[in-house]
Amino acid sequence: MSERTALVTGASGGLGSAIARALVADGYRVVAHHRRNAAAVEALCEELRAAGGEVEAVSFDLRDPTAVSDAVRAIVKTHGRLDVLVNNAGRVDDGPFLMMDERSFTDVVDTNLGGTFRLCRAAARAMMSRKEGVIVNVASVAGLRASPYQANYSAAKAGMLGLTRTLARELGPNGIRVNAVVPGLIDAGMGARADRRHTDALVERIPLGSPGTAEDVAHAVSFLVSDRARYVTGAELVVDGGLST
Repeated sequence: MSERTALVTGASGGLGSAIARALVADGYRVVAHHRRNAAAVEALCEELRAAGGEVEAVSFDLRDPTAVSDAVRAIVKTHGRLDVLVNNAGRVDDGPFLMMDERSFTDVVDTNLGGTFRLCRAAARAMMSRKEGVIVNVASVAGLRASPYQANYSAAKAGMLGLTRTLARELGPNGIRVNAVVPGLIDAGMGARADRRHTDALVERIPLGSPGTAEDVAHAVSFLVSDRARYVTGAELVVDGGLST
């Protein structure tokens, strides 16, 4: 039975499920989060249990501070610890900036950036008692460079990168490492649902010539949470085939 416990948000999607699989393979007990897609997460749990992994599902709204705190508290009460948090959950609501309404902007920012803030705060409080822990925030190249028609998403992901750097400085003395993975065009999750005309244009600008896979991102997360990265904090590991160069 694994002692190490990891919470992966947004595990119902292609990227989150790949991260959950990678961490189970690394020997973690994984708590797989979803907000509404219970069927997808239960299917993932069954798959991983059949392969000998320890995994369980949890559902809560990232926008609800009480729900976030209660969920983390329940994980620690049940398993005695929380070693890893992967903030992967997010949403998009694309559109031209001049036509973007207040709700579209605030909902995307509150889910992507606000949810990351709330979970980091709850997880860090749980990790501090043991003077160790790892947080990985899944950002996006949209937070590094201009991303037309994604003003809300781009602002949220840029904020996640700033939050990552700041928390690395603040939480490092407590033994908590905080890093970010920065995916580019990935053929899973949001990338798989994007307009084909847009993704084809992006592929032409990728030096390696193709989109990445969910597993490419999961491998990066696996490295950052491992002891191989014990001296890495405040870093942004870009996984984009060279798109942002």
